[in-house]
Amino acid sequence: MNARQHLGAGTSPVPAMTKECQVKDHDILCIGDVNVDLILAGVTRLPDFGEEVLAEAMGMHLGGCTANVATFAARLGLRSALRARVGEDDFGTFVLEGLAANGVSTAHIIRDGSLRTGLTVSISGPHDRAFVTCGQGDCAGAELDCVGVFCDLPGHYRFAVWRRCWR
Repeated sequence: MNARQHLGAGTSPVPAMTKECQVKDHDILCIGDVNVDLILAGVTRLPDFGEEVLAEAMGMHLGGCTANVATFAARLGLRSALRARVGEDDFGTFVLEGLAANGVSTAHIIRDGSLRTGLTVSISGPHDRAFVTCGQGDCAGAELDCVGVFCDLPGHYRFAVWRRCWR
């Protein structure tokens, strides 16, 4: 039994909504950050400036706290949507395609040519990780116009995660 079936024996926990509500087709709307995670694995130590070290493997994945919540909710069987901003760049396209492939609605994501989609490089060593992030602040901290996206109706589930927007 998936989460949606558990909540309503196969029916949506979201009641019928008016035309004004743009999230009528979703059980959960996540609001916040989304970025690309570039993971370098098998790094034995961090390099000094001017030095290069080799990684054993690498991968590029969908990332960001809020995008992760939206993705995991979709995998549990909930009709999940994400409200975020991404740039009109290759990383923005990667994010949109990754969310859609995981069953997350991208109908509420704003593509903004004046912003960059975030990138986090995760360097994974034998005992810990280190992170370098660029651009996430551009989109994560950008104002999200959420007026008209929410409906305060009983049974309507909303979830928001905000990360590092207060810098």
